[in-house]
Amino acid sequence: MPRGESLQFQGEGDSSHLVTREYALFCHGRFVSQATGEHTYYPTRGGMTFGKACESAKSNALMRCCKDLGIASDLWDPQFVAKWKTTHAEEVLCENVRTKDRRKLWRRKDSENAFPYPWKVV
Repeated sequence: MPRGESLQFQGEGDSSHLVTREYALFCHGRFVSQATGEHTYYPTRGGMTFGKACESAKSNALMRCCKDLGIASDLWDPQFVAKWKTTHAEEVLCENVRTKDRRKLWRRKDSENAFPYPWKVV
């Protein structure tokens, strides 16, 4: 992390399909917060490796540490989120090119970027 922060692995839990890992957040060498990150992992599903599940658990722990500190607290306010979406975002119908599954995905109004594979705008 670029500004002197460090998310340090503290240990992991054990479950058949749930990866849980304990992390502590340090800023400039001082303890700030600690949280457990988790992610469901199914080894038989394609596309999800154990490493990706561990990385997702790490991201989940960082999100929880930041939530403890009030960082981006507006994102937990449903009224703020609804207003932001109305002002800055649009919902676009997309299709998964592999499964033909269709769903609406959100993107910024000022972004014409394509959605990542396998999604395409219908």
